[in-house]
Amino acid sequence: MRDKLCGALQHEADPTGSLPPRSWHPPLPHAFVAFMAVLILGSWLGSGCYSTTPQVPAAKPDPTEQALKDNLPELAKGHSDKIDLTWYATSLLRHLDPPVKEFAKQMEADQKRLQKRLQTWAKANKYDLKFHYGDDTPGKARAAMEKDDGDALQAMKNPDFQRTLLMFMYSDCDWQRHLIQALLPVVKDAELKGYLEESLKVHQEHFATVNTLLEHYQYK
Repeated sequence: MRDKLCGALQHEADPTGSLPPRSWHPPLPHAFVAFMAVLILGSWLGSGCYSTTPQVPAAKPDPTEQALKDNLPELAKGHSDKIDLTWYATSLLRHLDPPVKEFAKQMEADQKRLQKRLQTWAKANKYDLKFHYGDDTPGKARAAMEKDDGDALQAMKNPDFQRTLLMFMYSDCDWQRHLIQALLPVVKDAELKGYLEESLKVHQEHFATVNTLLEHYQYK
């Protein structure tokens, strides 16, 4: 019946028969049509194809800010570590040869001066200098290694203590001067750059002095 009706309608619209045949579908209820329209519109909006809120691309992190956040705590830790080390080495509990003891006291004074300058800048610019070991495997390994090194140094007697002390100073000064050299090009703040330049000069001088002492005592 439906095919006959379709054929009659097709013939009435196209008596020549030149148009392709049309299929016939019963009209859909209005409620169903409205429901499908809402469903399709909701799916379109939910997919993000249309939004009334402008899409703002995520801001890229400032490489300078990231470099400071990553490395200023490392520099602050370096000052604190050397202050603690030289204080312990020059205390009444330990004996050092006069040239080594004099150098250790000079290192302690220099590190305290640099530490204060960095802390003053960080406070004025609201930077956190607290150092955190990473929660990943390298961070845990570094924390464990530094603890073991400290325990081993405290247990040593001379000449092992003095030799190991100088080797620790050698490694630390070498690391610090290279870290500062890598950080200097990205720093724009004049006061912070001045601190880094002074710190680089001090660590280069300390590194040269440690080298001289190691050669003098034939530790190298």
